[in-house]
Parts: sequence; structure tokens; C-alpha cells
Amino acid sequence: MNKISLIEITDNRGSLIALNRLPFEVKRFFTLKNIKTTRGGHAHKKLWEILIAVSGSCRVTSDDTKIITHEYLNSPTEAVVIPPKLWRIIDSCTPDCVIVSLCSEELDESDYIRKYSDFVKEVSI
Repeated sequence: MNKISLIEITDNRGSLIALNRLPFEVKRFFTLKNIKTTRGGHAHKKLWEILIAVSGSCRVTSDDTKIITHEYLNSPTEAVVIPPKLWRIIDSCTPDCVIVSLCSEELDESDYIRKYSDFVKEVSI
């Protein structure tokens, strides 16, 4: 998982925030809001994902079975890029947190790894 900066252009009309040069073609977009508990708790076999907290803040934790990394999203000018085969958890969300997710694949339940023990086996292959 790596954190990236988005471009912010501000003038008297307000701010425009852009993400140029996406590392993949976006095939799915969704938002999370009114987050009352931990989200994520899974990995993907081939899906890439970009998360942006467009409002509020949250913590994104990634785990590759060797290294656990925490990134805090607290500005719409920051994003995290999560590659396949990386366990992710989203928590510590503020009440006003709204997260945008850009995904490289359409929704496909067979791409999810939902049990951590299965994830460990998949990564060690």
C-alpha cells in the first residue's frame, strides 16, 4: 500500500481536486459513509483499489503477512493505492467520514479472500 497526493487547484470559485495517471482502468466506483464499525477485513486476488477520504478521516491498515502498515486519510488530497493480495482494514472513522473507492475490477465475489488463514495460504503460494 502506498499513499499518493492528489492535485488541488483553488481559486475564488473553490477547489478542484484531481487524480491524474491512474495506475489502472476504473471498472467500479463506490462510497462508504455512516461507517459505524470496522470495514474491509479481506483481501483480493487481482483487484487494485484506491481509497480517498473525501470528508472526515480514517485509518487504513494493510498487512502482507510480514509487514503491517497504517496510513491515515484525513484530506481529500490524499489517497492510498492497495494492490492485490494485501489484507486491508478501515477503522477509526470520524462520524463525517465519506470514503470513495476506485476499483480495477467489477464486483466479483470469487476475487475476495475473506478468511485471514486463507489469505496467508494464498500469499505463500
